[in-house]
Amino acid sequence: MDLSSKKLIFVTGKGGVGKSLIAASIALREARAGRRVCLMELGQQSFYESFFETRGITYEPSEVIPQVHIALLSPEECLKEYALHYLKLPKLYDLLFQNKVMRAFINAAPALPELSILGKLTSDIRGIIVSEYDLIVVDCYSTGHALALLRAPRGLSTTFKVGALNEQAKGIDETISNPSVVKYFVVTLPEDLPVNEAKELANSLKKEFNGDITVICNQIARSGLTDGEKSSLKKQLHESSAVEFLNYISAKEEGQKKQMARLKEAFGEFIGVEQILKNVKGQELIENVLPQLEKTWDLTSS
Repeated sequence: MDLSSKKLIFVTGKGGVGKSLIAASIALREARAGRRVCLMELGQQSFYESFFETRGITYEPSEVIPQVHIALLSPEECLKEYALHYLKLPKLYDLLFQNKVMRAFINAAPALPELSILGKLTSDIRGIIVSEYDLIVVDCYSTGHALALLRAPRGLSTTFKVGALNEQAKGIDETISNPSVVKYFVVTLPEDLPVNEAKELANSLKKEFNGDITVICNQIARSGLTDGEKSSLKKQLHESSAVEFLNYISAKEEGQKKQMARLKEAFGEFIGVEQILKNVKGQELIENVLPQLEKTWDLTSS
């Protein structure tokens, strides 16, 4: 998986599929390859504070684990940085943006919060605000919200036909639709509904944004037993609960095979990440994921 040419990576998927873990793993992978990486969360509350058992993840990036900086982006802070870049004077910003009338306009303006976030994420690529990072990895919203975010510039440029907002929106849209510098990871589980959503999401990203897409199937459960070994164990076991558990594992693995075959048919190849059964979290959990990002999943051994 060569990401050396990418400057911006979006990681998204259905809620609950583990996209935050995958985003952090990709960020650490690229940092260890020698790149200056910032992992950016979107929203008002940080997931990574609890994940890494730390405090103080804010808009200003901080090195939470060695080589990886993390920041929490909110629309208000993105808009403030953007405006200050152009206005130069903090007092002028306060005069224009901190009054009730302007705040009411900002809150009501269609797609402006989304535009401010994407403006921040793409500002270095577009030559607006120079970043100290070689790569930004975005722990993006889940499917529907992520698409709304990405569609915002195009929608805004049709609302404002001319002017600065139109120009900014078009520049952002062109950037997130440029596969030479932007990459999309769609995370799913080997289950029916997540796979359905992953296929629809990937299709939208490809069709609307010319997306360079890689699918990652997370939490693949593997017993490591052949069908013959399972059959032999069932004959040796006398407790019904143990036999029922083996039957459950067999059914689960068979169901996973069907869903992964659907992913293979839809995308040609995908990356598979096995379910981590060790009682680990934070960086130690990421260390278990990292080696699995290096190769596509082989259905013949699944």
